[in-house]
Amino acid sequence: MSRSFSTIATILPWFSYNFPCPNHRGGDAGDDVLCFTSDSKIEMADGTFKSIADVKKGEYVNTGFPGETGLVTDVLTHEVHDAVEVGVISTTFGDLVGTLSHPIYFNGKWMEMKEALEYEFEGGDDAEAGFVQLNGAREIRMIDVFYNLEIDGNAPGLSSHAYKLNGIIASGLGDGAVLNSMFARQNVWKVAL
Repeated sequence: MSRSFSTIATILPWFSYNFPCPNHRGGDAGDDVLCFTSDSKIEMADGTFKSIADVKKGEYVNTGFPGETGLVTDVLTHEVHDAVEVGVISTTFGDLVGTLSHPIYFNGKWMEMKEALEYEFEGGDDAEAGFVQLNGAREIRMIDVFYNLEIDGNAPGLSSHAYKLNGIIASGLGDGAVLNSMFARQNVWKVAL
């Protein structure tokens, strides 16, 4: 089901009241957050890498999709200071540590990190399609701060709204209702709509 931007803008006041943004923390460790640890390496548009904690609004990143870069329109930090269950994916850049519900682009589609970690590679058709198995697990880790990026929030629908970190494509919809409503990549947004 597709929705136009004007339709989304019309329903947002009602939607925001009835379905508050699921990835906005407000400080309670029990709330869901959609972010990664500071040691995650973002691939910038020029091919260099920088810690997600050092990325600034107005910079351009590699979206992970061929020939596409994206403008960082918001840098989000979420104070946690608590033990949290996270997904840990081993990559050539080191472990990617993030919340289990953050969407990543894996084996040709968007899915939450926990679904990608649980994906069972079956060979045959999976191998022919070029699918891979992630090397990772769920763990409880002490987290001080999580980071997330909003990509091209100023131009809904005109890019993939993604960023590449530790070699993995992550959803860059940020915390706002507009992008998350238009591109329901996270299960809570799929249910809410």
